Amino acid sequence: MSDQEYRQRQGDSSPAPSVKYALTREVYELVQSRVLSVKGVSRMSGAESPLNLGIPGIRQKSVKGVKIDEDDGSLAMDIYINVVYGAKIPQVAWDIQDILKNTVKHALKGVEIKEINIHVQGVDNDKPEAEEQE
Repeated sequence: MSDQEYRQRQGDSSPAPSVKYALTREVYELVQSRVLSVKGVSRMSGAESPLNLGIPGIRQKSVKGVKIDEDDGSLAMDIYINVVYGAKIPQVAWDIQDILKNTVKHALKGVEIKEINIHVQGVDNDKPEAEEQE
């Protein structure tokens, strides 16, 4: 039973207190660095769009490959990556989701993750050019 449901059953119709946290540039960079640490990820991908950090009229340059949306106190993440040739894509996606769940759990205490979507944009060949010509 959620806190909101409990409060309604008790006759309290006021909204549940929301968890306060800040989606700072450092959070985006932490997410990006944790994704890049996963075996099989070659690089972040995707177009960069301005970050909306909750300050009206102020936007900052985004962190490539990371999109985080906040809705009713929970986060939805979209991660855009390229993988190394030969990597098992489902395993890479599971590893990214697992590491991000743990990272956010410790970095932003009390924040629920609604979803983590992994978008594989391409496959990079990691062989050196000398090997390719043989």
